[in-house]
Amino acid sequence: MYCLGIFCCQFPPWQVIVHPEGGDENDEETNVTYSGLLFEVLNHMAKDLNFTFKVVEPRQGETWGTLQSDGSWNGMMKMIAENKVPSRSHLN
Repeated sequence: MYCLGIFCCQFPPWQVIVHPEGGDENDEETNVTYSGLLFEVLNHMAKDLNFTFKVVEPRQGETWGTLQSDGSWNGMMKMIAENKVPSRSHLN
């Protein structure tokens, strides 16, 4: 089974991400709830095609990314520029 990395940020109604009260959104052990059209489709695809996925969010307060005055990016664009794109991995 493969695990697919998914970049995602809050974008209702397409992507709804709910962190539990007092939970740290950067803590992988937190019970995060994902809903919205993107996750409905993704869950059906994962079931039918036999894969799992892991959601990777940008840091709090950052979303898609904006170009900074020094030429660098923030948000998901920064994660891509720094080669922090999640990749698929084989799970035993």
